[in-house]
Amino acid sequence: MSLVTHIRIWSVIISLQLMSLTTAAPNTYYLPSDANYLASLQTPDQRIGHQIGEFHARHDQVVAYMHYLAEQSERTHLIDMGKTWEKRSQVLLAISSPENIAKLKQQIANNDEFNNDAKAPLVVWLGFSIHGNEASGTNASLLTAYHLTALQEQAHEQVLQDTIIFIEPSLNPDGYGRFSTFVNSQRSLNLAADPMDREHQEPWPNGRTNHYRFDLNRDWLLAQQKESQNRLKWYQHFQPNVFGDFHEMGTNSTYFFQPGVPERQNPLTPEENFNITDDIAQFHAKALDKIGSLYYSKEDFDDFYYGKGSTYPDIQGNVGILFEQASSRGHLQESVNGPLSFPFAIRNQFTTSLSTVAGAHANKDKIKDYRQKFFAEASNEASNDRNRGIVISAGGDTGRMAALIENLLFHKIKVYRLKDELALNGKTYKSGILIPFQQRQYRLIKAMFETRTLFEDNTFYDVSTWNFGHAFNMDYDYVERRKWKDRLLGDEIKNSTYAPGKVAAKSKLAYIIDWAQFTTPKAAVKLLESGIQLRTAKSPFSLKTSEGVKSFAPGSLIIPLGIQSRAADEIYPELQAVAVDLGLNIDAINSGYAVSGIDLGSPDIKPITLPRVLMLAGTGVSAYDSGELWHFADNHLDLSITQANLTQFANHSSFVDLSRYSHIVMPHGRYNVLNEKIVARLSNWVEQGGVLIGMKSANKWLSDQKLLSLEVSLTTSSMDNPDSLQYSDMSEDNAQKVIGGSIFDTKVDLSHPLTFGIGKSNLSVFKNHRYIIKPSDNPYLNIIRYTEEPLVSGYVSSGNLDNIANSVQLAAERKGRGSVIAISDNPVFRAYWYGSSRLFVNALFLGTVFERSNR
Repeated sequence: MSLVTHIRIWSVIISLQLMSLTTAAPNTYYLPSDANYLASLQTPDQRIGHQIGEFHARHDQVVAYMHYLAEQSERTHLIDMGKTWEKRSQVLLAISSPENIAKLKQQIANNDEFNNDAKAPLVVWLGFSIHGNEASGTNASLLTAYHLTALQEQAHEQVLQDTIIFIEPSLNPDGYGRFSTFVNSQRSLNLAADPMDREHQEPWPNGRTNHYRFDLNRDWLLAQQKESQNRLKWYQHFQPNVFGDFHEMGTNSTYFFQPGVPERQNPLTPEENFNITDDIAQFHAKALDKIGSLYYSKEDFDDFYYGKGSTYPDIQGNVGILFEQASSRGHLQESVNGPLSFPFAIRNQFTTSLSTVAGAHANKDKIKDYRQKFFAEASNEASNDRNRGIVISAGGDTGRMAALIENLLFHKIKVYRLKDELALNGKTYKSGILIPFQQRQYRLIKAMFETRTLFEDNTFYDVSTWNFGHAFNMDYDYVERRKWKDRLLGDEIKNSTYAPGKVAAKSKLAYIIDWAQFTTPKAAVKLLESGIQLRTAKSPFSLKTSEGVKSFAPGSLIIPLGIQSRAADEIYPELQAVAVDLGLNIDAINSGYAVSGIDLGSPDIKPITLPRVLMLAGTGVSAYDSGELWHFADNHLDLSITQANLTQFANHSSFVDLSRYSHIVMPHGRYNVLNEKIVARLSNWVEQGGVLIGMKSANKWLSDQKLLSLEVSLTTSSMDNPDSLQYSDMSEDNAQKVIGGSIFDTKVDLSHPLTFGIGKSNLSVFKNHRYIIKPSDNPYLNIIRYTEEPLVSGYVSSGNLDNIANSVQLAAERKGRGSVIAISDNPVFRAYWYGSSRLFVNALFLGTVFERSNR
């Protein structure tokens, strides 16, 4: 190598390090030096009061700048998509030619369908920082919006004429607000690059997640969070041809852009999608080469789970592209590649934002043709499919059905009422919904209801399955051609609201509500909070009602009027309001003397009280799991729960009055900080009537402390012939150990109070961890068990599967007047597991209804 070459190499290295060290970068650091910008349009730093990257721009500053651009330029239009949980604005800035923007405004004003056919402008959507602490994206959005709006060049005019660019500056405003406030508050005048500095050590739960601690980049398909729902309305409206998803990764990395690992692409995604992504990747490479930034592609990241921002477009004829920038997680941090500054990270994200637009524009004809071909092929596949659609029943549960319909409608899937009775596979569907395959979203429907257990590659970045039928505990079947009749299709369902319920009649004795309805527990909370006493039945029975003799299942919610402190006439309108609001049909009872089964005054009729819940959270506890439980209680039960910091509970437990709480919930976490004195206090509290609920790893701690009599262990699995393994086998060997997320079948003891309302002897559950509960010798403690061949869908190694088979999913035992309940998995995973959520509900309301076993 020549001396000149050495000098050039070291010049590049020194230049890179100097750029990384830039901490208060002027606009010339980011913007092309030869660009001609509209002089009257202010740059972001002029509006927010500091240079880009000097501080993290606040969310309100970002939104204000987008408003400013929309007010100042005919090239722009700002869409208010809605509000987050914390009432922050979600905005979307459209940038295009004045002619295109004028048409867009008119279309939105008239609520017309958006034209995205082959002759329409290409649509590119740039989405930044869905993980709030991956902040370089949001700050880069300011520069991107300015550049695309202000640039005065003929070539750019053509791009704007051919393209509508949408900029969503923050896909997670609440998480970004949490993170930016923290790092700005920890910033020193003399920046601290040491990774141990507080600026680089976010407190729990950190800014990655939204208000309820959900990973919004797993919620695109599930659509359980406000941010996702607000976004999907506009995403489905505009159907962007290209979606850029801008993230950050570990500090010691460089820069990643898709395509990802070829073998880890979802098989339902056409190969051409990968090829187009690769074509656009050439533009990223060229742009990053120009500024001397290191990068890589086709490694590490997959394209499998359709619930991520970069993959959701792929199953709808569009192209999603993931970008990952090494994170400074603050303003300046040491890395193996030298000091990594926030401005350096911002510049890379800004650079690839522009290369995305350039690459999409250069390939616009290919991208448009791909979409046309995608839907044409999907239509042919639907025509040739041996099945014509899916029939789904919730067994009369209007709440669960409404929730599923809401999700389907978010994705523009056409849904119809089942008009006529349909017999399939030994089941008779008398009511429910039909999803015909002959529609635009055929491939997405297949992806949402697919079960798969064989995969080309067994390494997954996230879950390996997400079947909605199992998650919602639905009866569903594919309807074969010979069974399909057009007369089965009733009215198309346009909204997901359930019909208002009603109270059958006025009663002087009692009312009964079906416990199996998803909204009944919320009704129980409302009634209990208003001072109405409730009861539950441990056994089935039949009574005379205002509508004749009716049978009632175990768990039925009873409102006996004779024991209330209020007059029956006062209670009736309150029940009417609950029935209408929650879609519940409430039976009026004429006589407490049973036609069959137990009477209303039976010892098997037990009181239900309002749960007073303390849930452990904070450092040491899974932010995801605790957040999902909090979200469920807050939104589906209207129940306020206390979230106690684990470390505070551990260090000051003697000052915690446990008698205030009826339930203590321990989500997935590390509980070794709780000492023997706390264990003794918990044990005594349970003996006095408390209900202690453990999930996932918490059950291991309960077992180790003898608070739970069942043994809990970790699954063990590895590749065969370990002595012959080579270093190249390590990745696959590690995959053997991981349970990234799969669906399993369980056998349910429907006679146990903790399963009341489930209604089916088999319940699908979701497992994404290796903790298993071994069966007790006492069969009455093993309430739900995994079946002998439990895998329904997803990947799990044979070794792990053997460990899971016949293990316990739900165990419970009485201790004194209280109970200890162990739920093997998180029953409200990502908020869309409506079926297994019943396990959490019953633990809260029926946790002491069951009897002690004397075996």
